[in-house]
Amino acid sequence: MKTIRRVSRTLRPIFFGCEITYRKAQKDDLMQVFKWSNDPITRNNSYNSGTISLETHQQWFNKKLNDASSIIYMAEVNGQPAGMVRYEVLATHSVVGVLIDPDHRGRGLASIFLQATANLFFENHSVSIWAYIKKTNQASIKSFERAHYKKLKDELVEGIESTIYCLDKNYL
Repeated sequence: MKTIRRVSRTLRPIFFGCEITYRKAQKDDLMQVFKWSNDPITRNNSYNSGTISLETHQQWFNKKLNDASSIIYMAEVNGQPAGMVRYEVLATHSVVGVLIDPDHRGRGLASIFLQATANLFFENHSVSIWAYIKKTNQASIKSFERAHYKKLKDELVEGIESTIYCLDKNYL
């Protein structure tokens, strides 16, 4: 709980008159994340583009909340949920994923959320962060570039042309 309070207290930038705070995800966030995950644009930009059932989401979400190698940050704008950034910590690197509330898209918030949560991530981890992005997802590519991620390589991921971006602790 100390970490959550510190995060909310220390990372409170003002963005065009909006206060942005970050906290660890909780069980109560399940339905909000479910809604964002099934948004048509989100599904289109995901490697698994099918609709997610509530039962599948509940199992996945509860597993991630209890997994020490999974870190989920909720981003709030003026006290309202606006996005989620998730880190999966592996042996040699971590993998990041980001969801933005449809009502908050197009405002440049993804790159702000990515930068702020990367700073939190690097407080306790030293492995680099990798992002796997479909080449057709130009909005995410721009967001990661604005968040100082560097292009690592192009690669087929699940048969889909993708670009892998990397953020090292030294890039910040």
